[in-house]
Amino acid sequence: MKKSVLVAFSLACIIVLPACETSFSVPTKQQGTLQQYLSNKGCDASFQCRVIAVGYQPNCASPREYLVYSTKHNDEVKVESLAKSITDNEQRAGTIGSSACSTPVPVQSLCIENTCQPVPVYSK
Repeated sequence: MKKSVLVAFSLACIIVLPACETSFSVPTKQQGTLQQYLSNKGCDASFQCRVIAVGYQPNCASPREYLVYSTKHNDEVKVESLAKSITDNEQRAGTIGSSACSTPVPVQSLCIENTCQPVPVYSK
């Protein structure tokens, strides 16, 4: 009985109430792997710091987040591959989120105190 009520509610949320909010930021195994892989953000200079867009928000057609990483400790090809795989999976899943668009603020990365850190990019 409980299962059928849950299924009915879920279908109503998907079909009847498109504004129902379903979380699309639940970490996947790949996303956890990417975040773990990028955990060492050590750097000697800002040229070793990079930013990559990860995930997909269907209502915004924008990335879910921007991650900062260090090329000193991470292989750029592997980072790009993992990020692309996560983004492609989210696009294929057609994840339903809230009708509101919460576009993440673009960032640049700088080496501050020997750590790659995000710095918001503001446009005029």
